[in-house]
Order: sequence, then C-alpha cells, then structure tokens
Amino acid sequence: MRTAAIFALLTVFFGFVFFFLLDNQPPLDFEKLSEGLASEEIDTQTGTIAYINESIELGILSDYINYPNLMLVGAFFSAAIFSGLSTFQIMVDKMFFRKFYESPRYLVAYRRSGLVVALIDSLILLRVFLGFDLAIAGTIILLFVIIEGFLSFGTRKQKTEEVQKVAFEKTDSTKESGVTV
Repeated sequence: MRTAAIFALLTVFFGFVFFFLLDNQPPLDFEKLSEGLASEEIDTQTGTIAYINESIELGILSDYINYPNLMLVGAFFSAAIFSGLSTFQIMVDKMFFRKFYESPRYLVAYRRSGLVVALIDSLILLRVFLGFDLAIAGTIILLFVIIEGFLSFGTRKQKTEEVQKVAFEKTDSTKESGVTV
C-alpha cells in the first residue's frame, strides 16, 4: 500500500502542476486566436465559443495552438491520470482480489493505466486536430480493448504453462524416486 500512497501523492502533485500550467501557460495562442476573431468580427463570448467549436469541427484549431505549451500541459495531464489510475487499480487489487500477505499486481495496474492514458490522449488529439468522428473513436477504443485482451490472455497462458510445467516436474521426480502419488 506504500506504492499506492506514493502514486496518490504523485497524482496530487501532477494535478496541481497541470492546473498551474493550464492557468499560466495555456495551450491556445491567444494572439493568433484574437486575430482570427478580429477577421471574423466576433466580439462576444458566445461568438468566441462558437468560433472555437467551429474550428474544432473543421479541424483547423491547430492554427491557434501553442505546441510547446500543449505538450507540457499534456504531459502533466497524462502523468496525473496515469498515477491516479495506478493508485486506484493497486488499491482495488489489494483490497478485493489479493490475500492479506500477497502484494498487488503492479505491472498489470501500470499497463492498464498506460493503455487508458494512451486511449484518452488519442481521443483528445482526434477531437482537437481532426474533428470528432464516432466511427474512428469507436475503432480506437476497440483497438485498445483488443490489445488489453491479448496482453491479459498472454500473461494468463504463460502462468498456466509455468504451473503445468512445475506440476509435471514434481510428478516426474516422484516417479523417479519410486514414490506413488
């Protein structure tokens, strides 16, 4: 549970840094955005929101993005989500699926958190840069579910083979010693 506590603290830290950067280093370049708003003669807040939504739908919002700030904010967003999901999965695994003396499966929690973060990031990038197409989003979600299924099935199959191999070796050693089981 010490690892879960460390990841919980990391979640809080990355969350604070994310919101601080979002406030002080916004991913939108407001100078370019104000030039676009001036060329369209938009003065109101609702007009600005409508202009940004229209830019997202057309896939031209990338003209108004400050890429270094976007990468920095996105990295801390991804780190906060990753550490928060890892904390949650480690705690749930330890409390509901493991015995008291067993440790939780850290690698499974990290893998699933990484896949969820990659899924969220890809859906956000799809929304910002290409507009949002439900068929593409569904395909991306299905791809990540299939990847997780293959990874989970592969680790279970390896564990089953290892258990069978150990059991086979035990039965061979008892036959060689003349002991019947």
